[in-house]
Amino acid sequence: MQIEALKAEIARLKKLPKKPTIRPSTLPKDDNKSDDDDPNDSDHSDPGGRNQATGKTTKPRKRKKKLTIHHTCIIKPDGLLKGSRLLGYENYTIQELLIQPHNTRYRLARYRTPEGKNGFCTHIGNPAFAWFASTRSKSRINFLELLRGPAVDYTINPAALDYMRLEKLP
Repeated sequence: MQIEALKAEIARLKKLPKKPTIRPSTLPKDDNKSDDDDPNDSDHSDPGGRNQATGKTTKPRKRKKKLTIHHTCIIKPDGLLKGSRLLGYENYTIQELLIQPHNTRYRLARYRTPEGKNGFCTHIGNPAFAWFASTRSKSRINFLELLRGPAVDYTINPAALDYMRLEKLP
């Protein structure tokens, strides 16, 4: 409080204008139901409001439902076995700001193979980058192979040896 009082006194002595009173903004309430009733439209939340990714209960995001989708890409896995059955899609909406808003919905195709085995989709990324690959394995070796790409060399340096000792690896 004392710092604010000193700042106000300095501003008064310098004959500066008073600090404006700014009210916090509030988002408008929207009670309209969305007409987007696509049963395959999975945004990682169930009808009860539980977020499947974190397990926490959240309110559904209405803003995403209002987005106009300008382009839809369907991503199919490579090397899909003949006779695989489409299970549906998982939707990932990416909002980009070009000169005008342009929203792309990527629909990741999900299939079940004739043997009843599911493949795995590996995601590598952060908030600014995303990369996906469909494979038959979810192992660490598979992840490293995807991460390294065509490079097959591995380096065992002192940091790697320290890590292996710490984790008691053979």
